Amino acid sequence: MTRLVPLVATMLLLVGCGSTSVLRSPVTLEMLTTNGPNVAAFYRVRADGAIAFGGGGDAIARRTTWTGTLTDAERASLDATLAAHDCCRDVVGDGIGDGTGSRRYELLVDTPACGRHRLTVEGEAPALAALRTVLEGASARRLDGFLDTLPKAGERRR
Repeated sequence: MTRLVPLVATMLLLVGCGSTSVLRSPVTLEMLTTNGPNVAAFYRVRADGAIAFGGGGDAIARRTTWTGTLTDAERASLDATLAAHDCCRDVVGDGIGDGTGSRRYELLVDTPACGRHRLTVEGEAPALAALRTVLEGASARRLDGFLDTLPKAGERRR
């Protein structure tokens, strides 16, 4: 019986580690990004991992038209991106964007580790581009059902 105790304890640890999700720091984030007069996207991430998206005029009005939940991988990517760029405060070190082109960002970040801060950036900034890439990828799931209804290449519809 005493030989089974270490074995059972080890199995419980292994099973427990595989079945529980890792709790990450709660991130609240809003990002409005525009690129010219006709292209806009708005992303909202809540502390519980919910993500919402709105595009075009809805984005400008900060309205969302789709909601989903970040996967563990997307949440880890978001956390890593924020950590790598000091919660996007390092944009200031980049000279507040490059000032070229028509890209514009408005960002609100609120985390226990970083506190709450807002940024408005004209032009492209590496930290914000990295964050935008994570959010674009996560919100692209809104198209999954629609894309499945389209004909495949070479397929004819009657």
